[in-house]
Amino acid sequence: MSVTAKLVKVFTVDKQIDALQSRLKVAEKVLAEQTKLASDFEAKRAKVEGDIKTLQAQASNFEGESKRLEDKINKLKEQMNTAQTNKQYQAFLVEVNTMGNEKGAAEKSALELLEKIDGLRKQSDELAAQRQERESMAGVAKNNRDTRATEIKDKLEALKAERATNAADVPSDVLRDYERTFHQRGEDTVAHVELQSRKDQEFTCGGCMMLIPVQAVNGLLASGKITMCTNCRCYLYVNDDLKQQLAEPNKPKSRKSKSEAEAL
Repeated sequence: MSVTAKLVKVFTVDKQIDALQSRLKVAEKVLAEQTKLASDFEAKRAKVEGDIKTLQAQASNFEGESKRLEDKINKLKEQMNTAQTNKQYQAFLVEVNTMGNEKGAAEKSALELLEKIDGLRKQSDELAAQRQERESMAGVAKNNRDTRATEIKDKLEALKAERATNAADVPSDVLRDYERTFHQRGEDTVAHVELQSRKDQEFTCGGCMMLIPVQAVNGLLASGKITMCTNCRCYLYVNDDLKQQLAEPNKPKSRKSKSEAEAL
């Protein structure tokens, strides 16, 4: 068996493996997407929770400042009641009013921060619900993935064993180049030669339909040596149908007699 024929056997099994794994790959992709979305929502929620803690600390500081000012105002009011002169009383009054304004500003800032915190808590709850929804969807996706993996397990193992047996017959350098190409191109890695005109000895690549030199086809027929399309760089082979076509005698078209031609 030629190297090309051995390589085609590997390619045939690789296509089966790829087709068998395609549904599993889709399920794994869906699972990965849902898992990532759940993780993204959790990361956003964690950030919001961090913002809430920061604002809570700031609000607590303003509330503490408001309480400190209130205590000081109450002490000043007690001192106002014991003021000896109107001037002292007015001085206490100015200080009380100033601190009252500062206390009001602190209370306003604390209230604004508490309102922001309420908004962030709602946002955090929404993100937690979205995360939970994605986690639920990821659970369904995981079940689908596991089910498909179980369904194809035995067949996949058998194909991989067959593939290993076939690959052992292919030279390591050829196999290495083929595997790299198959990883990039999949089913477009290998193509059969197509006959366009036997009379003119015209052959094309079954992948890109570009002309193939007749010498390359003769090489494939004679020894099955590794041959690649000069245009799309896929591996070429001659299938049984083409071999049968080429094995049949090339019958020339019958020429019509003069009387038959005149009758037409």
